[in-house]
This record gives sequence, C-alpha cells and structure tokens, in this order.
Amino acid sequence: MFARHFVDNDDGIVFVSTNALMLNQPAESSAVGVAPKVILNAVTQTLGDGRDVSLPLLPTVRPQLQAGEFGMQFDFALPEIVRSGIKRCQGRLLGVEEKFSEWSTQHRYTYSSLAPRSYVLEVRAMDSRGNVAEISPFAFDVVPAWYASTAAGVVMAALLLAAIWALMSFVARHRTRRLQQDNLTLESRVALRTKELADANRRLETIAHIDGLTGIPNRRRLDEYLLVVWKICHEQQRPLSMLIVDVDHFKRFNDTQGHLAGDELLKKIAQRQQQCLRRTEDLLARYGGEEFLVMLPSADVAVARNTAETMRAAVGDSTLGATISIGVCCHVPDAALSPTALIAAADAALYAAKHAGRNRVVVCDEISEGAVAAASPVTTER
Repeated sequence: MFARHFVDNDDGIVFVSTNALMLNQPAESSAVGVAPKVILNAVTQTLGDGRDVSLPLLPTVRPQLQAGEFGMQFDFALPEIVRSGIKRCQGRLLGVEEKFSEWSTQHRYTYSSLAPRSYVLEVRAMDSRGNVAEISPFAFDVVPAWYASTAAGVVMAALLLAAIWALMSFVARHRTRRLQQDNLTLESRVALRTKELADANRRLETIAHIDGLTGIPNRRRLDEYLLVVWKICHEQQRPLSMLIVDVDHFKRFNDTQGHLAGDELLKKIAQRQQQCLRRTEDLLARYGGEEFLVMLPSADVAVARNTAETMRAAVGDSTLGATISIGVCCHVPDAALSPTALIAAADAALYAAKHAGRNRVVVCDEISEGAVAAASPVTTER
C-alpha cells in the first residue's frame, strides 16, 4: 500500500493511501465497544454500454434510477491498522434480500438486474477487537421507464384500441359496400333456386343410402342426385362437372397387402377426397369397386380441374402408399344429351389418364351421345 499523506495529531496518526484509510488509535481510545465508523467509499452505477456513473454518497434527494440494464457497486471500508486482516463485514440490500449476509472480509457488494422498487443498503463491520459499526443506510429508487408506467400503458392501450376500431370500421364498410354490389347481381338468381337445392338435398338425405365400407353415398344416391342437379343446371344454364376417380393398381395392392388392407385404403382415400369438396352441393359417392364419382354443380372446367388436382395430391402426397387417376368432364346440360353421356365422357378421360401413366388428371374435350373424346392436358406423374 502506498501512503500519499499523513497527519500527526494528539489522537493518533492518520495515513491516507491510494485505496484505503488506516487509523491507529492510542490504547486508551481502543477499548472494547468503541469502533471506528464504517465508511461508504463509493456508489457506482455501471450502465449497459459499460460507462460508470458515480452517485453522491450523501445525496440531498433520494436518487431515482431508471429501470434498465445496469449494475450497482457499493464500496465501503472500516479504517483500522491493528490486525486488519480479520476485519469482517456483512450487509444487505433491502428490496433484494431480507437477511444480512454472512460475516466476511468482502468490502464491495455488486448487484444487477434491479427491478423497479425502493432499495436501502445496510452494512455492518466488525473490527479486530469485536466492535461493530454501521454505515448510514443508503437509499435509492429504481423507477420504471416512462413507457412501462401505468399511465403510459393506459394511453398505449387506448391508442391501440382506437386503431383497431378504426381498422375494423374501415374493413367492415369496405366489405359491406362490396357485398351489397355483389348481392344486387346474384340475389335475384340465387334466391329462386337455393330453396329448390336445399329441399332436394333434404329429400335425398332422407331416402339416400350410405356405402357400408367407406361411409359416403352409394350408387343409388348418386343416380338420384344426378337427375336432380342435371335438371336444375339445365334450367339455370349452369355447368355441371363430373369427376371419375380410380385407385391405381388396386388389384395389385389387394394381392400383396390383403383385402382388409385394401378396404382400409378405400376408406382413407374416401376421407381425403371428401375433405377436398368445395360446397354442400358437391357430392362424392362410391361408383363401384375402387372407383369414386364426384359431382360439382355450377363448377366450370377450371374449378373442376383444380378440385381434381387437389384430390390427386391429397392421396399421392400422403403416406397411404397409393395414387389415383381422375377423368374430368364439364358440360352445361341440354336436351340433346343425357346424364349418362357426361359420365361416359368422364370415364373416357379416366381411361386416357390410365393409359398416360396413372397418377394424373385428364379433362375431356368434347361430349356427345355415342361419341366421346378425351384430351391430354395432364399433370406430370409423381
């Protein structure tokens, strides 16, 4: 320790060093029960950027520190020359800890991540003769940032609610205007036929039969529903799309996996196709064996093709270990054709998909009684 200055007086010699203060008292002033006062040397706030800020040791106003990433360091000392090695200290920071720490020779306490509240530092020191002294408690407050205060929270919440209300109002007005315009065009046509389709669906649900294996409508319901939607689409001059779906290499699957596995496969394929339907008017039915038929009233060619591709991907991209091929045909019913012609055209498209390599969709080009041609805009086999 390097002494920088000393003063000789009647009470003893005081040495001032670079980092501590030592006091040697005469024997008559060193009696048990009389202890030098503990000195708080420094209070330092270490900011998040590494800068140190010294706080006043005897502040006239209780320090107010804004909450954030910072640390607090308290340095204190008990000046003494005689047997300085056994000086012991204990302390606590009220607000962090309730009990005093164990006695130790530590002369610096460091704290970090202080939450917003009031704190008081208390330190005791025991000299080599067993005398105990205390510092004057050092009190300070950590206050929340302005944006974390209750008032700021209320203001921000109010602004957020106002913004949400304004946005919802704008969206609601915009949607209302658009829906009103759309309804003016569609309402007169849809209202007349919606009830007919709903009534037809209710009647068909009453008399329809469900396929016992797959849980979807069977061939009987398919035939009855086809007549109803054919008539409605003919009257309203709306397109009717037909999809015929076949499980690729199903016989081979049955032979290698067994009939029970084949039945389970048909159930799961039916479930995946059912999830791809767009509206309640769409119908998926078991057509026979490993074939399914899908009717899409009011669906044009583009919608029918997209629905078919969605169904194909739902099976082919799954872990079922099987693929499907789909034939698609779309037509606006007229008096010159019968529903069987539409089915025949879709079936021809399915045959073209099978012939082209399976796991694909083919859409028919033409439909006529006794003559059906299938086109080849097909997907790449996966």
